[in-house]
Amino acid sequence: VDNSRIQFISGKTQSATFTIMNVLGKTLLSNTIAARKGVNEVFVSATDFPNGIYLYSITADGKTSTKRMIIRK
Repeated sequence: VDNSRIQFISGKTQSATFTIMNVLGKTLLSNTIAARKGVNEVFVSATDFPNGIYLYSITADGKTSTKRMIIRK
């Protein structure tokens, strides 16, 4: 699978920041997205990153959620 789909729920229509970091905390990708109220999706291309463990975070409305992502090709 070359793409991963990450879903998140937003309580209102707003800007959100999607960030991918390596395990040392270095930012590798940061995008501002227009989140709609309800379920939203972000697609990540695995071809942009080598195999490894990454962290991704979504920040919206002053709250941040961070999760782990493993890329294996």
